[in-house]
Amino acid sequence: MASTLFKDLFSADFIKGIEQNLKSIDKDFNSKLFNKIIFSETWPNQELKQRSKTIAQAIYHSYNSDYLKGLNNLENWVSELLKSKHKSGIEYLFLPDFIECFGLNFEKESIQKIPLITSFISCEFCIRPFIINNPNKLIKQMQKWSEHENLHVRRLSSEGIRPRLPWAMQLPELIKDPKPIFPILDNLKDDPEVYVRKSVANNLNDISKDHPTKVLDWSKSNYNKSDLTNAIIKHA
Repeated sequence: MASTLFKDLFSADFIKGIEQNLKSIDKDFNSKLFNKIIFSETWPNQELKQRSKTIAQAIYHSYNSDYLKGLNNLENWVSELLKSKHKSGIEYLFLPDFIECFGLNFEKESIQKIPLITSFISCEFCIRPFIINNPNKLIKQMQKWSEHENLHVRRLSSEGIRPRLPWAMQLPELIKDPKPIFPILDNLKDDPEVYVRKSVANNLNDISKDHPTKVLDWSKSNYNKSDLTNAIIKHA
């Protein structure tokens, strides 16, 4: 029942809204192809995640498979949504899906856009292929994001690097050795936003599944340093 309700968030009116907004940003957007790809014979039986991926694919092909053009136009649209304080929801998962599906060969450009996109709809899933593909560079990037002024970007730096994030691809190298994660958690353990601190707690919980001693050691070294960190440790 819940799955049906969720997938129906992608209503005909919602799809029409995507089309109209992207067409208004770029007149070359191929509305006919966009609708043809989405409303295929398989659409009625697709569930939430499948529909989100289908919309991402439709956007990509409607820009003549030009990822960077599509990415720039999506960035412009998200900027407008943020300015208008438009409320986000899971129906906008196609935005990070677009980056996940088509952006890996455009790492630099994708990483530049992710802070804006994640400010509207979390990019915790789409960042993971980039981490797997280029772990050293992306771990450094996540460390930088852990000091970002935007709370959603800071939260992404922890949530996106969780080794065993539910419903997401796992990060095998970080499951094997979580050491690179701890400097990020150190930066965030006293974050003023509870939304960010909960991610730190959940990250610690992930790590504890494979390295309980490392989490205990981190907890002992940080316990009683602040009430905020104590709460994280208890939650984890």
